[in-house]
Amino acid sequence: MAERFADHGAAMAASALTWPWTAHAVALGATAVTLLAVRWLLVQARTNRLRWLRPGPDTGAGCTGVAAVAVGAALVDRLRSDPRVLRGRARFTECAREPRLWLDLELTEDADPVDVWRGVREDGLTSLRLSLELERLPTVIRVTVPRRPTGRRLA
Repeated sequence: MAERFADHGAAMAASALTWPWTAHAVALGATAVTLLAVRWLLVQARTNRLRWLRPGPDTGAGCTGVAAVAVGAALVDRLRSDPRVLRGRARFTECAREPRLWLDLELTEDADPVDVWRGVREDGLTSLRLSLELERLPTVIRVTVPRRPTGRRLA
């Protein structure tokens, strides 16, 4: 019984391959898959990182811009004045009028991440928000602390 179905399926496939439009349908399907794959690759390369920030309210009389990289570097320099902060990186995303900040900080081994976070929030982010004349500045802070050696070995 199974042989009969296999023979019938093979006969149907053979007859479908003899139709004149089969090659065109296969080419059209391959082209569609290729276009979708290229679009997916292009979307992966896209970034929403800001190049410019526009401080102050929108008056319509003109706009002032400041390089987002420069603002991020100034913020990181200010935060690195704390001896508990080893390195940092700041990136702005979304739009120039309502930016979002992504802040990566690497702390020393003996640093208390909660204390550093409070200092960043109260000192660095508040002054940055005020200098950019923003009502709010949504921020994601990622804190990395080097792993402390525990003296234990895991097997």
